[in-house]
Amino acid sequence: MLLVDLDQQGDASYSLVSDYDPSKTSYELLTSESVQVPAVATPVSGYLNLDLVPASLTLERVEVELAGVLDAQFILSDKLEAVKDDYDLIVIDTPPSLNVIVSNALTAADKLIIPVQADIYSFKGMATLAQRVKAIQRRSNPRLSICGIVLNRYNPRTNLSKAITEALNEVAEQFNTKVYRIYPKGCNGRERGAKRQTEPV
Repeated sequence: MLLVDLDQQGDASYSLVSDYDPSKTSYELLTSESVQVPAVATPVSGYLNLDLVPASLTLERVEVELAGVLDAQFILSDKLEAVKDDYDLIVIDTPPSLNVIVSNALTAADKLIIPVQADIYSFKGMATLAQRVKAIQRRSNPRLSICGIVLNRYNPRTNLSKAITEALNEVAEQFNTKVYRIYPKGCNGRERGAKRQTEPV
């Protein structure tokens, strides 16, 4: 398995590797034409057959550096194509924004999982994301499909969580997918037991 961390916060990277070469990251993969996946993929100790392309704080500069680059959204797709037969699964972790990095990820991916918090601000971003996904499907990646929308911090005791769930169900229908709920630790144990965390809404 290969994990490509494109989020400059690097949570996925730091949870797996405490120390790595800062000159061998996803930033170099996206911005240097000569850098290919094997040059920046780091084997993760303690895990069998897991490689990581770690994130970097310099990812914040990608938007500027790729401005004006022809077909910039295909950079990651082209580089992953060269190693796709080396891995059973390639996972791409993206930042919570809609920029050239996310466009690269959507163009390279076959399947998309959308995490959404059960609050109004996260839901408002769904409309923009839905438009971007449809545009990617039309123009650069017709094979892209949505596996599911994962609703984090769902609290069945609040009207807001219920309202957001109903609205997300409508979005999910447009993409022929489902909404899955993840309950916070504070929820009543009986409620969690009655409804598994991965149960479709």
